[in-house]
Amino acid sequence: MYLADRNDRLVPVVRPGLPGHPYHGVTQLGGEPTAAERRRGLRNAVPRLELRPAPVHDGPAAARRGSTELHVNVAARGAKATGDRAPTWSRPALAQVACTAETVPGVSGVRLTGAAPAEGAAGAPDGSGRERGLIRCADFRDLLPDGPTRHTPLP
Repeated sequence: MYLADRNDRLVPVVRPGLPGHPYHGVTQLGGEPTAAERRRGLRNAVPRLELRPAPVHDGPAAARRGSTELHVNVAARGAKATGDRAPTWSRPALAQVACTAETVPGVSGVRLTGAAPAEGAAGAPDGSGRERGLIRCADFRDLLPDGPTRHTPLP
């Protein structure tokens, strides 16, 4: 999965997975960084919301290519909708979700749905629960580490 450093650049981190749950890294973005990640100066730019990923094969051609679009439903944790304005999602937050999702083989992009990014953000729903555009990790190249991405375990 990816977290953000103090300069809003993405940093790959490795956390234990759960067998049979390939999108666990995406759901973990709804929480806090570990103590070891915080000591490294890493933070989570994603608002503290519940993220529920669900793969969607985008038609027969995509299925043949093994390409999957991941829809991530964003929900307020244990709360009913209050009419409050949705949290603002920064570019690093959107990048974290897209790049973390694309670490799963076959995932080619993400659409956020539900109570999510403020209107106008790329990939953000419009407040009615309808999703907008597909976001891809490549959309955030300027936030990615230079050179090949290597996932290094934390001490």
